[in-house]
Amino acid sequence: MVSAVGDAGARPVPAKKRPRVLFVDDEPNVLRALGRLFRSEPWDTAYAASGREALGLFDESPFDVVVTDHRMPGMTGVELLKSVRLRSPSSIRIVLSGYAELSAVIDAVNEGAIFRFVTKPWDDTRLRETLSQAVGGVELRLHNERLQALLRDKTARLAEVNRLTRSASQLSQDANEARIARVVNDALPVGVIASGSDGRVVVANAEACRMLGVSGPAELLGKPMPPTLLQPSPGLVVRARKGVATPWWSGDVFVLWEA
Repeated sequence: MVSAVGDAGARPVPAKKRPRVLFVDDEPNVLRALGRLFRSEPWDTAYAASGREALGLFDESPFDVVVTDHRMPGMTGVELLKSVRLRSPSSIRIVLSGYAELSAVIDAVNEGAIFRFVTKPWDDTRLRETLSQAVGGVELRLHNERLQALLRDKTARLAEVNRLTRSASQLSQDANEARIARVVNDALPVGVIASGSDGRVVVANAEACRMLGVSGPAELLGKPMPPTLLQPSPGLVVRARKGVATPWWSGDVFVLWEA
């Protein structure tokens, strides 16, 4: 029972994830400086020397934050971040830009392609604050996603518990109805005995047992119908209804009374 409740309808709850940050710049010295600046942060970091390389890494496994230089050969930082937005709209996009490129960068910010830009050369404190805000937003999103997954899992488990409860309630009701039917059957002033399609007894009330001279239903259940019913003895009246069929049982019903 516990296993059924634990497995049915439940989705795997994602494990807690570390934010992933990608730094992109065509100058190796800049990438090394960024690596030193953020090496003690509790993030998973990666580095790319071009927009094309960055997209290749991104396609292998998306990043939560992308920080890129703007002026790079082959693909600008703004072009890269627009491609990132198409691949993963929830990824936070930050561009490092010199004053000469601010017009293009501001246009990209207004278009929604960039979360924030930081001027180069950057101030370490300001860049740290910018990344902390970005990663904080990522951690909040990941936390919410995990909570939603936990809620879905709990909802699925609760639905399964409710289903099992309804099933148990139905079984209990069926059992009560069966007990009532047995009590009513035994209270009848006539004997009632029934057989299944194989000719073996499946029901025998108390009056039928008395008339047939047996101590109780246990002597009849599962055994062939007594010959007395086929050739009644003097003083015993037997009426048969053959071929009774229900969704759960089919067979013959015999009613007995004393003449």
